[in-house]
Amino acid sequence: MNETYKIKELEDKLQKIEKTLNDKNVILEKTQNSKLKLFIFLLLFGPIFQFIPLRKGSLIENYGFPNGLLYFYIGCVIVIPIAYLLTINNMYREIDQIENDIELLQKRIEILKK
Repeated sequence: MNETYKIKELEDKLQKIEKTLNDKNVILEKTQNSKLKLFIFLLLFGPIFQFIPLRKGSLIENYGFPNGLLYFYIGCVIVIPIAYLLTINNMYREIDQIENDIELLQKRIEILKK
């Protein structure tokens, strides 16, 4: 009786973890497919960003429009790929951890069934 309860509890936990894995895979897929949207957003947002006030005034006040736009895009070219890669790598690590948890739960269930 007690072992069947444990098996049922582990199977429920396994289903929840598999659902979490599917959700993470969907999020990863959406993140990987959002590169074009991000690129278009930055192209459209770049000229508008020049007018947003910063600590020492806006970029257009300090550097002029062409130089401010150039600094904005250089910053984006440096920061965005790094942030994107860190995010993707973090998602892959989370997915690997969830897959390891699924394997461990399956082994526990197999041991309890014997």
